[in-house]
This record gives sequence, C-alpha cells and structure tokens, in this order.
Amino acid sequence: MTKRLGVVLVLLLAVVTLADAQPKPLRPFTFILDFLPYGEYTPYFTALDKGWYREEGLDVKILRGAGSGDTVKRIAVGECGHAWRVAYSFWNTLIGPFDFLDRNYPAPQHICEVTYDLIRRGALTLDKEANDQRIVTFHDSCNVARGSRMGNMPRGQFIIPREIIKACVNHFHDMAPETIHENTFCCGGGGGLLSDDLIELRVKGALPRMEALKQVVDEHGVNFMATICAICKAQFSKILPYYKFPMDMIQSVHGLVSNAIRLDRKEI
Repeated sequence: MTKRLGVVLVLLLAVVTLADAQPKPLRPFTFILDFLPYGEYTPYFTALDKGWYREEGLDVKILRGAGSGDTVKRIAVGECGHAWRVAYSFWNTLIGPFDFLDRNYPAPQHICEVTYDLIRRGALTLDKEANDQRIVTFHDSCNVARGSRMGNMPRGQFIIPREIIKACVNHFHDMAPETIHENTFCCGGGGGLLSDDLIELRVKGALPRMEALKQVVDEHGVNFMATICAICKAQFSKILPYYKFPMDMIQSVHGLVSNAIRLDRKEI
C-alpha cells in the first residue's frame, strides 16, 4: 500500500512539473504611442527587444502614434532657408514616415510651392498695383539655391519664388546673372556668424551682394529686396545701413503676397 501511494505521488509530481514546463499562452497586447517614436519611448522598445513582456505573458505590439498629425494632412515649411534645407534633405528619414499626410502633396513642401500652386490654379486674386510703390529684386539664399530644390521642375527653387513675385508686382528686376541662382552670394550672416560680436566680419561678408544690389538700385531704382530666408532677413536688416540702404529694404516674398491679395471668395 505504501509503495503504491509513493508511485502515485511521483506520477502527480511529474504531471505538475510537466504542466509548469509548458509555455503559457501569451495574451495579445497592442500599445499605441501618443506620438512618433523618439527617445522618450526607449524603455518600451527596450523591454520588447529584451523579451521582458513575453516573460510576463504578454505578446506586445507597439504602434506609432501621430499626435495631432492624425488630423494634419499637409505640412508646409515657411520662409526659412535652413529649415527648408533640413526638411528637404532629412525630414523623411529623421522624423518620418509621413504616411498620415495627404499623398497628393509632397512631404515636405515649401510655402512657396503652396502659393505657386494656388496662383497657377487661379485660386488667389492678386492686385499688382497694390505693390506699385515697390521696385523689387530677389536674393537667392544659399541653403535654398545650393542645398535643395522646389516643385516638380528643374531649377524650381529659382523659378517659383520669382514667379510668385511677378504675380504680385509690376516692377521686378533681377540682379546680375553671375550673382544669382546657383551663383548667388552668401548674405554674410550664415554659418553661425549672425552675432553682433562679429559685425565687422558680417559687413565684409555682405559686400558682394551689396555691390550687386547697388547696381540694380542705380540702373532700375530698386527699393525692395525680397528673400525667403530668415537668416538673410536678419543679416540684411542689420547690414543695409552700413551700405547706405534703408534697413526696411529687405522683406519677405509673402509680404508682397499679403499686400497684393484680395480676399474675394473663390473656390480653391
């Protein structure tokens, strides 16, 4: 009897041991981030990589969120040369994918591309005469001219801003051909030089552009230089008086648009 009882206990112990050795069924668990994956979420992905969730009986799947991106369908970069070059070169790999955006538009997209598209479609009513007091030229910013492009056309980064200007003004004159487009001069404030401690260097760095500007001022009476770079605007607003030009001579392309636009209701 005692021998038989011992055999039964051994068998029961073996059954319990085998049951414990069987892998537990994993419970599916989907975890949605509240934004795109970045450093804050490292612990979640570390636990997934190390298998810690599985050790606790969880089959975890982590999905990226998009925050307000779930409602945003189009992103446009404003008039900033550095921002546009970074966006054009790195956005899709740095903070993408942008699969939640409207695929009918490029990502990223420059605000000039947006405006140019609206002008071509006749969605904007523009009154050139509203800018008749302005005789305009355009400064090609380095980061846009040599570090990116715009639109679906070759050299679009040169064509599109100028076409927007011409749609808004009656008087436009480019500077000398050898000083514009891919041959443009630096404003003198790029590369980390935009500091008042370096003002003498900034003044000297702006000399080539100031000479080209003086030529169209003398020949055509230019009194307005447009650009699409925040650094260039900050640099020239400080430097222009050193060359006997008014500080407010430098302005944005979309400043011209805002002056010319007429807000009559139109289908877009």
